[in-house]
Amino acid sequence: MPQELNTKELIFRKSIHLFADDGYELVSMRRIADSSGIHAASIYNHYKSKEEILASIYQYYLENCFKCRISREEYLPILKRGTVLEILDIFNYPMPDEQDPEPLMFDIIRILWSRIHTDDDARDLYRKYVVDEAYRHIDEVMGEGIRLGRIAMKQEDVYTFASLLLAARNYVASSITLYPDVERWRNTGTAMLYMLSGILKLNPPLV
Repeated sequence: MPQELNTKELIFRKSIHLFADDGYELVSMRRIADSSGIHAASIYNHYKSKEEILASIYQYYLENCFKCRISREEYLPILKRGTVLEILDIFNYPMPDEQDPEPLMFDIIRILWSRIHTDDDARDLYRKYVVDEAYRHIDEVMGEGIRLGRIAMKQEDVYTFASLLLAARNYVASSITLYPDVERWRNTGTAMLYMLSGILKLNPPLV
């Protein structure tokens, strides 16, 4: 964790880890304050409620996870000369805090995944962005590859390809709730890419 954190950032981080480890419903504002090393009443100077903290967590996820991992200018050269695995890696989830010893994104995904079936905001976030935005990005990249003559796939098959990728992502995300281990999460994501690469090599999509 960074050495110099303002109080609001400290509360934010502590809340994420507590919500992920113990469940949102079981964590009180007082406990968050105690964990942050501040007086219980002082927490309300930064967040009016636990619901506001959760909303800020969802906003952080939205702003950081759904930015494309690489820009169009960066993925075009990969589409032109990359391997199957390199092209698949374009669709890998961005992990902006990989070097952080206390990675927020890992715990945020644990929170989101655990609340999809009980929290309308979590469900909407998942549907609109984890699914819809991911599909839009996959469609854009695959469509560009088809136009370049690099990917031997019909445009109507892109949906099936996207579904396969999203299913792999969902598996990786859901595995976090069963095995909350950061290194295992990253290794599982890499393993899924290799598995998809092997499947595609059976019926090579690259020209």
